[in-house]
Amino acid sequence: MKNAPTLVQEVKFFPLPAEVYQLNFDHLEKRKIGTVFGGESKIDLRIEELLKLERQM
Repeated sequence: MKNAPTLVQEVKFFPLPAEVYQLNFDHLEKRKIGTVFGGESKIDLRIEELLKLERQM
């Protein structure tokens, strides 16, 4: 995750906001498993909002 912004550019993937990489890194660092969706469809939310919701769980 620390190198993700650079690697994304190199392979021409769609970059995410810096906050998303940090939120995902926090998730991995805490060794959390599973989805952030809680078995429900989340519509009209940005990825940052989804990861922030996960942080509250």
